[in-house]
Amino acid sequence: MCGASLGEALVEAHPYVPATTGCWEAFGLLQADEYERFGYSDQHGTMVDAYMASHPDPADPRNRRSVALHLAGLQAVLESGFSPTRRIALLQGLAHREMPAIMWDEPPAMTVEEMLFPDDQADLAVRTHRWATAVWQAWADEQGMIRELVRSVS
Repeated sequence: MCGASLGEALVEAHPYVPATTGCWEAFGLLQADEYERFGYSDQHGTMVDAYMASHPDPADPRNRRSVALHLAGLQAVLESGFSPTRRIALLQGLAHREMPAIMWDEPPAMTVEEMLFPDDQADLAVRTHRWATAVWQAWADEQGMIRELVRSVS
């Protein structure tokens, strides 16, 4: 899992995201705070990608597919400079493709805990970039495969 030190909460976790209920609740709080204060910001998709790619479960095919798609979103934004709109188009283009089997060695150096309650929209953007970069780096061994996947539809 992602490495966050969040315990259990009184929420149900996602059916194929292996997160603690406390981690899932923190992700919900992050999104609610973002929407309430900034609307869905340009960082929203990247935050979702970072969170989902931080919770791999190689035993669940739905999860493997989800993680690969979200890694493609991270690659597109971080390395290929895609706009939020172009990122969405990429993910739609990948939606019905076969996804590679991927594995990671260790969780990212940053978790959803460090994303909670940014000072302002600029702080949200800085934190999101830092989080996305940390998650992308955690998948270093799989980056070449993800780059090829992105290139195949962009």
